Amino acid sequence: GIGAAIAVNKITDTTRASVKNSSISFSNGGLGLSATSDNPGDGRARIVSLAGAVGLSTGGNAASGMLGVNQIANTTEAYISSSTLSGVTASSTGTGVSLTAYDNSTIIALGVAVAISGKDSSGGAGIGYADIQNKTRSYLSGVTIGSSGLRYTGGLTVSAKSKNLIVGIAVGGAGSTQGSSYAGNVSTNVIINNTIIHPPKGLWPRCRSSFPATTRFA
Repeated sequence: GIGAAIAVNKITDTTRASVKNSSISFSNGGLGLSATSDNPGDGRARIVSLAGAVGLSTGGNAASGMLGVNQIANTTEAYISSSTLSGVTASSTGTGVSLTAYDNSTIIALGVAVAISGKDSSGGAGIGYADIQNKTRSYLSGVTIGSSGLRYTGGLTVSAKSKNLIVGIAVGGAGSTQGSSYAGNVSTNVIINNTIIHPPKGLWPRCRSSFPATTRFA
């Protein structure tokens, strides 16, 4: 008896909140841009994969194999580019402009391959691969803050956060009452994220040249 199973799941989303080629004048107001790419709910994964294969034989050889591939490659961005900001926000020490990019992705994958033979040899193999390679970015590019009489005087928050998890299990099993049995499994899980903030340098009032991944200043 021979059993085989293949499961392939891939998500490639782009979530973006942006202002481009604009002129924004504040009058005791504020601006918030938020881009969020999230799991469908608490305790629920974006990808849930189950693959199983069984090979049975009462008199001959039995073989079973399983391959599971699960991938997430999202781009989540919040940014202002090629724009001019001027005026005064509601609070000159608060977060008049707020840029937030957040990604929360989870993969749960289970694969099982079992081979059972009554007399001859049996072999079972399970292979699982999962990766998350997300880009989460929050930045300002080509932004000016108006002339000396109309300078923007509010605060700024730039935040980028990635929260990712992979739970991957691959199982291979084999059994035979009289012959040889062979079983093996390989499970590989990879997370390679690019989480970046780019606040302006030298343009914002009281701006520092470097800051941690979540920064707020006024």
